Amino acid sequence: MAQNVRQFGKFINIADHLDDINMNRRKKLADDINNAISKGELDICLDLCFLCIYGLPMKLQINLCVDMLRTYLSIFENRNGDIKSPRVLLNGVEDWVRENGMVIGGQDGDFNTADNAFMYSLESLPSGENHLMCL
Repeated sequence: MAQNVRQFGKFINIADHLDDINMNRRKKLADDINNAISKGELDICLDLCFLCIYGLPMKLQINLCVDMLRTYLSIFENRNGDIKSPRVLLNGVEDWVRENGMVIGGQDGDFNTADNAFMYSLESLPSGENHLMCL
C-alpha cells in the first residue's frame, strides 16, 4: 500500500498519523481492495475503502475525500460545464463552509448515475468540515 497521499499539493505519510497496529490493519485492507479489484469483485470495494480510512484524523479523511472527488471533477465538468459549485467546493472546503454553510443546493439537473453519485458525495464535505471547525 502506498503510504504517502497528496494533501494540498504535497505528500504526507499516513504512517505519521497511525500506530503500527492500525497501519498493519490498513495495509491488509488495501491488499484486500487490490485483490477484490483484480478478481472483479467491485461490490465490496466501497466497504473496504470505508474501513481503510475510518479512524484516521478527521482533517485527513476530508482531504482524502477531496483528492478522490477531484479525480472525477473534469469528467463531471465536461458534461455539466455550467455547474461551478463542485470546483469551488473542492478548491476550499473550509472557505465554502464559511461562505455558504453546509448547503450546496441548486444542483438539480438531469445527471447520469455517475454524476448523481459525485454530487451526492460532495454533500458530506461541508458537514464534515463544519464539524471539524466547531471542535
